Amino acid sequence: MNIGGKHFSGLNKILKELRDIRRSISRLHKIQKYTLLESPAKLFAFQFLIGIVRGVGSVIGATLVFALIVYILSFFSVFDSILSFIKL
Repeated sequence: MNIGGKHFSGLNKILKELRDIRRSISRLHKIQKYTLLESPAKLFAFQFLIGIVRGVGSVIGATLVFALIVYILSFFSVFDSILSFIKL
């Protein structure tokens, strides 16, 4: 492992490029934010879509967690008595 000149300068170049990419992404986010703020209709539509995606994601996540809990409880005898009580 050579920590000398060649490897160290290569690492510096990579770090500089990462900083440049981070600045570019930050600028793009600012431009996107201002574009949305200029048009209330675009902002409303964007926020509406984000709300729908979050809602659907929450429902899917809750369904998976509930299914996992039911699957794990199916290995215990307590679950059988609960099912007979509910009469599924």
